[in-house]
Amino acid sequence: MCWADSLVDRRIIDAFYSTPPSLCRVNLHAINMNRDGPTVTLRFDLSTYPDRVPPKWVARQCNTAHLTLRLLAVKSLQIEGWDTEIVGDIDIVKDAHGVCMSFHSDVVRVTCSAGFVDVERIEGYTAQLSEHT
Repeated sequence: MCWADSLVDRRIIDAFYSTPPSLCRVNLHAINMNRDGPTVTLRFDLSTYPDRVPPKWVARQCNTAHLTLRLLAVKSLQIEGWDTEIVGDIDIVKDAHGVCMSFHSDVVRVTCSAGFVDVERIEGYTAQLSEHT
């Protein structure tokens, strides 16, 4: 099963990508927790640029897709480690109880069990060349 099949609504991904992008080698920027829901969001750069680029991204010369993934009805969250440059892989598995998301890099490990997962937003921006490594 593709990770996008675990989303509440995958239309936002399908609007930008003919095939859902890999969640390997993403550049994690932030993890936010909110007691409402409760929810956890992960903000990260995808390693694959969309093949269906909006005209405003072209006009702004964007070269990076930045995704905010939202986990809702969070049951558990564990975070180990942190750093200033965090590149790793995300896995999302759907089961009878909801979804389990894990992120792992050389320094950081995150696991989250939740009822649902969805894309909050996808944005384009122009990253410096060093940000793509």
